[in-house]
Amino acid sequence: MKYVEILKLENDGSQKVAVTCQLGDDGAVQCVGDQDILESLNDGIFSYDKEDQRTLTMSDGLKFLEALPENYHSGYFNATEVKER
Repeated sequence: MKYVEILKLENDGSQKVAVTCQLGDDGAVQCVGDQDILESLNDGIFSYDKEDQRTLTMSDGLKFLEALPENYHSGYFNATEVKER
C-alpha cells in the first residue's frame, strides 16, 4: 500500500508523524492525524507538474500523494516521498 507521512518539527528538534495519507483500494487517498492539517488537505494541494498544473484533491489518488512533498517542505512540516508498505 502506498503512503506518505507529514512530519512536524517538535520543540526539542525531533520530528513526529502528524498525518499519514494512504492510497485506498478505491484509488482515492485517506488521511488521518492532525485536524488542522487535515482541513488544509481537504481544500486540496497544488500540482507543480508542468504538464498538469492544477489543484489536486484526495480523489486524485497517487498524483495527490506524489504532490505532497512539494507542498510540505518547510522548517516545520515535511512530507516524505511516497513509500510502500
